[in-house]
Amino acid sequence: MYNDLDPELMRARQKTMALTTAYAQSYSQSPAKREALLAKILGKIGKNVHFEPTFRCEFGKNISLGDNVWIGAAVHINQGARSAIIL
Repeated sequence: MYNDLDPELMRARQKTMALTTAYAQSYSQSPAKREALLAKILGKIGKNVHFEPTFRCEFGKNISLGDNVWIGAAVHINQGARSAIIL
């Protein structure tokens, strides 16, 4: 049975929250630095990927993005299963 309060899931969410916070704070940094942070959060990331602040997700590793993806402000992707945005 799925338990949303499982300690392992809670640790994974906390790690992802810290990484998405770092990503939001990197807004003035180079695209390469920001994409490197996204690569730590997401399962797969293409080239030229950008999120406007603030981006949040539950786990991140279930999200795959293709090339040339731009996502607007205040996005929260709640993904218990695989999520893909491929252009």
